Amino acid sequence: MKRSEMHSMALASKFESYPKGTTIVRQGESGDAFYMIETGEVDVYIKEKGNKPLVTLKSGDFFGEKALLSSAVRTATCVAHTNVKCMLLMREDFVDMLGNMADLIERSYKDHELDESFRDDGHEHSGDHPRGEKFNKSDFDIKRTLGVGAYGYVKLVQWKHAAKGSDQYYALKCISREKIEEKRQQKKIKREEDIMKALVHPFIARCFNVMEDQKGKYFLMEALCGGELCEMLYFESTFPEDWTMFYAASVLTALAHMHERKIAYRDLKTENLVLDEAGFVKVVDFGLAKKITSGQTYTFCGTPDYLAPEVILNEGYDWGVDYWGLGVLIYEMGAGVAPFYAENPMDVSISDNPYLLLLASIFLTLLLLSCTVLADLQESIVRSGSNAREIQSCSCQYYQKAIAHFTNKAVG
Repeated sequence: MKRSEMHSMALASKFESYPKGTTIVRQGESGDAFYMIETGEVDVYIKEKGNKPLVTLKSGDFFGEKALLSSAVRTATCVAHTNVKCMLLMREDFVDMLGNMADLIERSYKDHELDESFRDDGHEHSGDHPRGEKFNKSDFDIKRTLGVGAYGYVKLVQWKHAAKGSDQYYALKCISREKIEEKRQQKKIKREEDIMKALVHPFIARCFNVMEDQKGKYFLMEALCGGELCEMLYFESTFPEDWTMFYAASVLTALAHMHERKIAYRDLKTENLVLDEAGFVKVVDFGLAKKITSGQTYTFCGTPDYLAPEVILNEGYDWGVDYWGLGVLIYEMGAGVAPFYAENPMDVSISDNPYLLLLASIFLTLLLLSCTVLADLQESIVRSGSNAREIQSCSCQYYQKAIAHFTNKAVG
């Protein structure tokens, strides 16, 4: 199974908790779910074998896998020996994403990544994408420059060793080793590399590999050719409410993925949101991102329009500052200008727009997190597949649900 398929399975799975003594599956009943144990222990009984458990499953074990093949009845009863938390995958979701399980088992993998680490040309590959730590310029056909930064540039490249019939394009971020050493940014670049490798999410720009040579370091990124969100906002002046809902929901799920890994993004702005060819928004540029495992950090960084008060006041902060940034983003998409905009970044202050609107955006963001809306939203986005209209529709529903909840709280 390809990594992309395993990732889709992980996204479609959901967590369920079972108190001690709960019968999770019962022998003789029809099965429609596959269970993977995250924490706790599960006893397995078979009626014909007596009243004692045949085996006790622990964290990392699984059961109910036959449910992915068919709706045949369960051949054993599984009871929570302790409090148990399981990752649950429904057969219906599995079939919708990957097709029939029997067909997957019979499928040939000779062209896929697990069966082909090396090809006859002597280059190291990983099926769908190049891998290996050494950068070889001859493996890529450089098309054009996408952008230039302080430490290097970004090129649109095509991989020459892609499977026949596929046009494999990437954004190759090239960072000068000389400039890294000159500005003593080795730790910063390594931190960015580690963070980007750890993040795999539909609304985060994917980093497929990081390579090096004598001249520098090369990040092989997902090519996003739809343009920056700031450019679209400039031409549209303001976004319709349903557009704002759609993009805000996408960014929120991306932030949730980062924060689960204790990563603070710290640089949310429309310039760092880029569209793919299908129109979905993805978070890019993790140069300021930082993993905060405990306590707080005090680094002053970010874009003035989006800085949270605790950053400006040097009071210490964690990944919560990203939700202030999301409130500013929601406001900017709807109003066309950031609430604290100023021509001179050092003069940023409250604009003529009502300050309460910004607070409403921030409270709405916190509400989306504190309620079950976020979990429902993530699940709905995954289940909607690649249909942007369906995803936009479900985003609107939960956005409006949150607004109604917020309004009732305010009135009460």
